This record gives sequence, C-alpha cells and structure tokens, in this order.
Amino acid sequence: MARPGISPEQILQTIQQLESTGTEATVTAIRDRLGTGSFTTISQVLQSWRHERARTSRPPVPELPDSVAGLFRQLWAESWRAADAIGAIEREAAAQDRAAHEAEAQEMQNEIGRLEQSLSSLRAETDKLAEDHAETDRALQASRIEHAQAAGSVSLLQDEITQLRASQHHVMETGQKASAELAVWIERATRAETRLEEIQKRFSKAKS
Repeated sequence: MARPGISPEQILQTIQQLESTGTEATVTAIRDRLGTGSFTTISQVLQSWRHERARTSRPPVPELPDSVAGLFRQLWAESWRAADAIGAIEREAAAQDRAAHEAEAQEMQNEIGRLEQSLSSLRAETDKLAEDHAETDRALQASRIEHAQAAGSVSLLQDEITQLRASQHHVMETGQKASAELAVWIERATRAETRLEEIQKRFSKAKS
C-alpha cells in the first residue's frame, strides 16, 4: 500500500513523464521525481506497468500462409491417423485386458460360489457332528447314570451277601453250640435213664 499522498495514479503519471523525456523509469528515478514514496509500492506499480506495456506492445500474429496451413493440415491428418492407429491398438489391448479381467472376475465369482457352497456343506456337517456329539454325550451320561445305579445295586447286593454270610456263620455257630448242648443233655438223659433203671432193678429186688 502507498503512503498517504502517494497513489498508484501519481506513480503511473511520473512513469509516463520519465518515458516522455527518454529517461528510464526506475524505482529510484520515480522516487526522486516524487520526492517521497515507498520503494515497495513504487516497485509493485512499476512491475504492473511494465507487464501491461509488454502485453500491449506485442505485434499481432500474422495470418498463417495457405502453404503452411496445408502442410499443418497434412501433418495434423497424419498425426491423427497415427494417433488413431495407436489408439486402436491401445483400445484393442484395453478390450483384451477388460475381457481378461472380466473372465478372471467371473472365475473368482465362481470360485467364491464354490467356496460358499463348500462352507455351507461344512457348516451343515459341523452341525451334524455337533448334534451327534451331543447325542453321544447324552447317551454317555445315561450310561454313566446306569453304571452308577448298577454299581450301587452291586454294592447293595454285596452288602446283603456279606450280611447273609455273617448270618449263616452265626447260625452255624449257634447250631454247633445247640448240637453240643443237645449232646450234653442227651448224655445226661442217658445217664439218668441208666440210673433210673438201676434204681428200678434195685427196688424190684428189694420188693421180692
């Protein structure tokens, strides 16, 4: 931005004055003529003026001669045909690549379908195995329960057999004791009968 009192219009006017006198317009020359001003502002305005002068001072482009235009048209046609030929090759290659890509994509889709089907079959088989495992586990649990019950029954029977054997042994011991006591009583009875007979015989003799 210019300092107060120095505007871009004043800088441009000073440049024109310098140009009219044949003096080269420079930042120093402009500032010396103005007596003040920012070097940055003067430089910016001067650069813009130079660009604008260069743009407006360029000579107009002449029309292209027919011979040159014909040559350019021929070159353009040949270039276009060459580019079209190259483009045709590239389009064919792109079409082949696209066809190969589509074939590969279809093959991948088919493979995905096959894998999904295999996965579905595997899941069904896994579910069946899980169900069979659960059934086997239930049967095993039932077998364990039956085995435990059978083991309990066997234990009870073994206890009962043990008790019966103990009772049999006790009875046998009791029977043996009873037999011994009976033998004693029989012997005592026999001796008593024998003594009774002797007494009766003595009584008979004494009576006669």
